Amino acid sequence: MSSRARRKIHVDSPTHLSLGSNADVQNYSYASKESPPQGHAMSPIHSTPAPASGLKLIREAMPSVFLSLGGLMLAGTLLDALQKWEVFIKVPQLFILVPTLLGLKGNLEMNLASRLGTASSQGHLDKPVSRWKLVFGNVALLQVQAACVSGIASTWSLLVASMVNGQYMHARETALICASGILTASLASMFLGSVMCGTVIVCRILQVDPDNIAAPVAASLGDLITLLMLAAIATMLNSVIDTPVAVLLIVFVLSLLPLWVILVLRNEFVKHVLMTGWTPLFTAMLISSVAGLVLGKFIDSFVGLAVLVPVMNGICGNIACIFASRISTELHQWPLGYIPNKQKLSSMTWGMLVSLFFINVPAQTLFLFLVNLLGLGDAVVTFWFVVLYLLASACLVIGLLKLTSILTVMLWRRGLDPDNYVFSLITAVGDVVGTMLIVQAFRILDAFK
Repeated sequence: MSSRARRKIHVDSPTHLSLGSNADVQNYSYASKESPPQGHAMSPIHSTPAPASGLKLIREAMPSVFLSLGGLMLAGTLLDALQKWEVFIKVPQLFILVPTLLGLKGNLEMNLASRLGTASSQGHLDKPVSRWKLVFGNVALLQVQAACVSGIASTWSLLVASMVNGQYMHARETALICASGILTASLASMFLGSVMCGTVIVCRILQVDPDNIAAPVAASLGDLITLLMLAAIATMLNSVIDTPVAVLLIVFVLSLLPLWVILVLRNEFVKHVLMTGWTPLFTAMLISSVAGLVLGKFIDSFVGLAVLVPVMNGICGNIACIFASRISTELHQWPLGYIPNKQKLSSMTWGMLVSLFFINVPAQTLFLFLVNLLGLGDAVVTFWFVVLYLLASACLVIGLLKLTSILTVMLWRRGLDPDNYVFSLITAVGDVVGTMLIVQAFRILDAFK
């Protein structure tokens, strides 16, 4: 065999490629879309897993998506019931905090799930020492992110509510909202972060792809647990609203921040995230506040809106996060910044996109059937409502899948780890667009009555 033929096999076969030297990788431009220099083939730095089929994706992801449907339905039912709770009637600004808080919870847990999925594919969860470092480091990181972002999110919600309503709240109500947001985010992140770590470890043991399981499992528990904690904490604080309890709780949670920061900085697996993961969280917070305004404005106008919004947005967001997690995990087989040919990315084939899209259809249809059967939220499920709802969900999931593919590849090309960026933006955009689509569906139905 000639040297040219041997070189051709070396370049074209992904299982036998090498990078040449570390200097070649470092000198390769992150932003470049061109091929590597001649004579140096760019190749996976970890063994690339065998491409998964669309049927395998559906088989693994469908049960977890249906599991998330149950949690999202309970969350929607609870959100509908909260309209009648004393604390939400007395402090209606809490409703503006709900999408932001749920979005924050989702962003943190989705980012965690993707980081652990990537770590699993790279073998870090196979060794007990690195496994526990990953678990404790990520839980500490969640506490830092949750406390900081929830505090700013609560303050931002108050400012937005004041600008929209043209009036400012009393100091005790302000303390109640801020304390409720910070405490809920901190406790929910501690609980859900531990659940996510356990889920990914179990998936690794059972040889199941965690990218297909972790995101829906997070959603199945996340919204429900977060809403329950928010309602319970807000109700408790409302009973002692004339005391400084709310302020003391805020001070206590924030006083723990230095401890969590020290633990994160001493952890080699997550310390880099502490410096790079803030921009998408705050951007998502700003975007989600728009969804909060829309929900707060129309929740009393359209019967059943509170039940429908979390489920449609949640299912479509979960599917997009599965897609993003699969792309990110596969890209991590290559040097950061290098985009291989699309033929080498099994996660971005049309078969994968079609499979993910058709996971959405039965999930949303089953949800509408259960809403009609159980009378959830007093929503009236007519033929034209089903048509408009399914059309809205189809538009949302298609848009999110397209946005996911563009954002994930763009971030990787720019040398930014998608595990720390893409999920926050996807879920925030999905909350805003999904809420607007459902409101528009109600408006169209009203117009033809």
